[in-house]
Amino acid sequence: VEKAVYQTLENIDALFENYNDPDQWDAKKWNEFRGLVYRQIVDSKCIMSKSEAAQDLPSREASLKKYFETISSALKEKDFSYCAWEIVRNEILRTLKFILDHNTDIML
Repeated sequence: VEKAVYQTLENIDALFENYNDPDQWDAKKWNEFRGLVYRQIVDSKCIMSKSEAAQDLPSREASLKKYFETISSALKEKDFSYCAWEIVRNEILRTLKFILDHNTDIML
């Protein structure tokens, strides 16, 4: 599970790195969020170096890749409109909330 969370954070970071952020978003909050995601990735790098690999990690990675490719495609399809970015923002918040709700025991 830790590796899937790490992969999710990396995908979120990559999504925002690849495209210009919407001008309508609060720049201070946006930078704080990006900083938090980046710090979590850096602090969690040791998880990826654990010797025991989960048996289903390749299928999780494939699922995460497809999920974030779908999000990226939706942004492109909607020409990176503010509305499209809001949908992406809500989807990422829903994803992060799901992780917290279902994995608080590994986050402590």
